Amino acid sequence: MNAKLDELKSRGLEKLHNIQCSTETSMRTSPMKWAGIAAGTGLGLGILARIARARARRNREMADLVIIEASC
Repeated sequence: MNAKLDELKSRGLEKLHNIQCSTETSMRTSPMKWAGIAAGTGLGLGILARIARARARRNREMADLVIIEASC
């Protein structure tokens, strides 16, 4: 039973090592792709922030005091 557990443990560690190595190498081999993703994300967040700020300003521009005059 212990031999089987040791085998499973070593397999798991090997898979973890393979995943870690493949992730680092994929980022190293295509830095332009990651730079593009980062730039696109920054642009998207900037546009969303401008939209949110414009909506907040529009909500504040509502009249504070309304006078209704009626004559009978």
